[in-house]
Amino acid sequence: MDMTFFAKVFGPTLVFFGLMSLFCRDQVGKLSKQLEGETGAQWIEAFLSMLFGMIIVNGVKDWGTGHEVLIPIYGWICFVRGFLLLYFRKPFLSVFNNAPNRIMFGILRLYFGLAFVGVGYFM
Repeated sequence: MDMTFFAKVFGPTLVFFGLMSLFCRDQVGKLSKQLEGETGAQWIEAFLSMLFGMIIVNGVKDWGTGHEVLIPIYGWICFVRGFLLLYFRKPFLSVFNNAPNRIMFGILRLYFGLAFVGVGYFM
């Protein structure tokens, strides 16, 4: 697998979630509040985040230059996010579940998604 595969898979997904975080803030807030009490869902989310992070990091053979370097960096971000969610759940959720941080992370998802779309479809 190469970087364009990961960029084509995760790019549009991140754009969708970034736009959803920015324009559907109320719905995302309600959903995150509902999932706060569900430890099983949080464990699965943490596991999947760590799994996808390691798949991305180990699947990318060449880090490249320019925007291509964002793909393995995103893999490491996914892995660290899963680790923090798994072992430091309460502090992690308190930081990520307030409205200004949700907007900031929505913008970051949108940036990474657009960069991935550019790498996957236009480079």
